[in-house]
Amino acid sequence: MHLPSIGWTLERLEIWLINSSEKEKLAIDLFLDALTSTQKYLGKLERDISFANIDSEHELSDAWHKAAKAVRKFDDDLYQRCLAKACHWSGSNEFRNTEISELNISIGKMISIAARKRRV
Repeated sequence: MHLPSIGWTLERLEIWLINSSEKEKLAIDLFLDALTSTQKYLGKLERDISFANIDSEHELSDAWHKAAKAVRKFDDDLYQRCLAKACHWSGSNEFRNTEISELNISIGKMISIAARKRRV
């Protein structure tokens, strides 16, 4: 679980956000919202597997899809990863742990991408 990483990630994004357009800011906000919501949901599942429900997973799919649409103009790689996360959470059973690993869309990887989303 990577909840403590959220604060660190947000700090790393500060410089990037200061110099970004409003559309870029909205895109990264939607990406971070999807990431945070996913971490919260997974944290609840770690504590109690009975918390799992399809409606919450569909909400996560929608959040990742919104993030994908928003980041598409700015980062094609992140766009593809967000789409994969949306598909994963849609309940289509298309993705198993091996596919998540192969696509490199784990929560840890997404946090790493978020941390790099800053201007040099």
